[in-house]
Amino acid sequence: MRFRRQGNVMTVDLHGLYEAAARSLLLNWLDHAPEGVRELRVIHGCNQGVVLRDMVRQSLRHRRLTGWLPALNPGETRLLLRQPRLCEKMS
Repeated sequence: MRFRRQGNVMTVDLHGLYEAAARSLLLNWLDHAPEGVRELRVIHGCNQGVVLRDMVRQSLRHRRLTGWLPALNPGETRLLLRQPRLCEKMS
């Protein structure tokens, strides 16, 4: 399973995806992220190159993202999320 939720943190594993598919998956999830989720832990790996890591850390943009933090694991990045406004939910 790619997504797993623990409280207000979700985890997604991008292993085996190409950059375009990973970006599409993340952007779609961010568009429909469950209420109450404050952080998305993205597991992108680190041994087979840095394409997914760089995409997540440098070029991924979305209105729900407030920033990112490197994790202790070099194959993971923590994305910090803002909660949608009431007017955004109604439209």
